[in-house]
Amino acid sequence: MANLLGRQEITYKDLFEGYVDLENTYLLEELIEEGKATDTTVVCINETTESDLDENGKLFDTSGTAPWLYIPGKTFTLSDTTNTFTLGYVYTSFDTYTFEGKKYIALQDPYIDNYGTDGDVVYKAPVIDEDGYEYIMMWDTLEEFDESGELAALESYSDLSEEQKERMQELEEKGVYSGLCEDESNACDWDNPVSVTLV
Repeated sequence: MANLLGRQEITYKDLFEGYVDLENTYLLEELIEEGKATDTTVVCINETTESDLDENGKLFDTSGTAPWLYIPGKTFTLSDTTNTFTLGYVYTSFDTYTFEGKKYIALQDPYIDNYGTDGDVVYKAPVIDEDGYEYIMMWDTLEEFDESGELAALESYSDLSEEQKERMQELEEKGVYSGLCEDESNACDWDNPVSVTLV
C-alpha cells in the first residue's frame, strides 16, 4: 500500500475484510450494493483523530448530512485517491456490551481494579453509547474465579498455617482449579455488567 501523506491506499477487498460499519452506518454495505467497483479498486484510508472532529465533537462526511460516531483508535476516514472528498468513516472491530437494554461500545479491554471496593476486585472498562457519551462499565468477578485465585495464592506459599491448610483442602474438595484464574476471560460474566456510570 502506498503512503500518501499519512493516507494508505487500500483495495476494496482489504477494506471489506478488515473494517466494519456501526449498526446505524452503512458505508461498506452501500459500496458493495453499488457494485461500481471491483475487489482491486483502490481508495484511501487513514486513522481519524480528535483533530478531525468539529467544535461539537462530531464527524461529518463530505455531504455533511449526518454525524458519524468517533471511537478513539478505531475510527478511520475513507476518501477518494485524490483526497477531494470524504466517503465516510469505517471502524476496526470492537466489543459491544448491553446494559439495561442499551448498547455500549468498548474503548478498551476491561481492566482489573480494586479502588474503593474494600478489598474486593472488579473489572472496569471505558465505553461510549451511540451518541458518543462516555461511561465506565463495571463487572463483578465470579465466585469460581475468586476461589481459583485464592487457591493459586495458597499453593504458592511455602509454609501454610493450619487454617490455610484447611482452607486449601476445602477448595480442592470443592473442585476448584487454580489455573482458572490465569485466563481473565473467566473472570466475569461479561454479558452481564453490574453498572454503567456516566463520566
